Amino acid sequence: YQEFGRNAVDAAFDGQHGVLFVYGQTGSGKTFTISNEDPNNLGVLQQAMKEVWARIGNDKEHEYKCTLTYVQLYKEALTNLLEDSKDPKDKELRLQTANDGSVSMVKETNGLPVDVSIANDQQTMDYFRVGLGRKETAKTEMNATSSRSHTIFCLSLSKKKNTGPVISRDTVDVDSGNASFELQGKLYLCDLAGSERASKTQATGNMLDEAASINGSLLVLGRVVAALTDKKAQHVPFRESRLTRILQYSLTGNGNTSLVINVSPSDDNTEETLSAIYFGQRAIQIKQSAKRHEVVDYKVLYLQLQADLDSKNDKLIQAAVMEEIAMRETAVTGLQEQLKFAENESALLRKENAMLKHQIAALNGGVVPPPIASFVGTAATGGGGDAGQWGDMINTLKSSLADKQKALMGAEEDKVRLGHQLAEEKLTVFRLAEKLRAVVIKYQNERAGWTEESNTLRAEIAQAKGSEYLNVMGSTDADASPRSEPPTSPTIDGSGGDISTVLQTQLDRAVNALRELQVERVSLVVYQHKAQQAIKLLATENMKLGGTLGGS
Repeated sequence: YQEFGRNAVDAAFDGQHGVLFVYGQTGSGKTFTISNEDPNNLGVLQQAMKEVWARIGNDKEHEYKCTLTYVQLYKEALTNLLEDSKDPKDKELRLQTANDGSVSMVKETNGLPVDVSIANDQQTMDYFRVGLGRKETAKTEMNATSSRSHTIFCLSLSKKKNTGPVISRDTVDVDSGNASFELQGKLYLCDLAGSERASKTQATGNMLDEAASINGSLLVLGRVVAALTDKKAQHVPFRESRLTRILQYSLTGNGNTSLVINVSPSDDNTEETLSAIYFGQRAIQIKQSAKRHEVVDYKVLYLQLQADLDSKNDKLIQAAVMEEIAMRETAVTGLQEQLKFAENESALLRKENAMLKHQIAALNGGVVPPPIASFVGTAATGGGGDAGQWGDMINTLKSSLADKQKALMGAEEDKVRLGHQLAEEKLTVFRLAEKLRAVVIKYQNERAGWTEESNTLRAEIAQAKGSEYLNVMGSTDADASPRSEPPTSPTIDGSGGDISTVLQTQLDRAVNALRELQVERVSLVVYQHKAQQAIKLLATENMKLGGTLGGS
């Protein structure tokens, strides 16, 4: 088993057809080699099954599904050893070529597969012992339990990665055990009946017919091996026997095939021993190129591609929204800078206005402000003494007030203009938010449609292939359901606040600032009116002062 049987087991786990069959004359120990039940010296089949189920039990990363077929070829009639029916017709099988070129066995009556599901080593060996009890055997002069038929024990093994949450991925990698791919391997253990001579076995009647059938199928097997190793051969007679037809896929090098030659130690069987060794030497020359059987699980692949599509749609929508938000943030930043400049200018005007108020208050109280006092002092000390200089001063004050009033009006106009721009930006952002909500609602409706189509497809596939796909869909739906929640509104500052809330706050601040400026403007108009009255009073006093100076 360590030299030959384990290679076949390794091949089956790798998605190949691992084949081991024994060849030799009757009584040479073929059945003993394949299926000895002695606990201290188990046969190849028993050791292989123990290792198969041990590997499956230790592998937590993959899901396995195993089925078993146990058939015999008796006088060129293929029958199912695991069929419990009493009707012989229900046990009859026929060969059928699969899509990959391999040969499968189905019921003669209805064409259905004959595989039985197995879950552990004990169940497998129970089926084997049932089939072994139904195998055709007889006592001959050379073997007390001579096999009168060829038997084929086939374990089919499907292996795929455990199904987990379906997530987006960029590439599909079969070697990494992607869940959308499944490896389907088979392990064939063939116990061929031994060739025999009637003169030695003393077979007569039905046993003689059995011997003729066994020798005929083994003869065809020898011719097939000879043709496969002869480069000049133009035809390989696979269809001349059902035995070679069953082994065709393996003998042509598509499987990982091993051959055990059993020989007798007796000198009386030297000729049969040499014949068996010659057969083994020819079989060794067959070149092998085992094929790996990878099957796509379209259900999981569909879910995987759907996850990719959802991820790409999410990224596109998010990129478009963030680009639009960035543009609006730039516009709002510009308006905020303009508003700050207007506030600075207004503060400067308020400062100058306060100074004018102080001067007017001083004039009303009969106190000459420092600038006017210095001007009057200059006039009184011989700076000209011209009364017209008071008029110049008054004109200068009027001009200064007019300039300040003009600057104040310009600032007010700028503030009104900025207020309109902010209102327009607020309306634009509101429309953008409504558009984004419409896109999200449309996307949610499309997702609901995709979910309904996915559920329909799941029901169809479950009806066609079985309920195991419901488990896949169940797990993926559970993981995919949170995706249907409304997306969180994008934020401007990353703090999680809504765009409209942030803009509303900024606009409220701007409106309050404009209201304060409006109040200040009214106050400035009042003070301007008082200043004009003060100027008129100064002009009257100037005229009186001029008349007094002229009379003297």
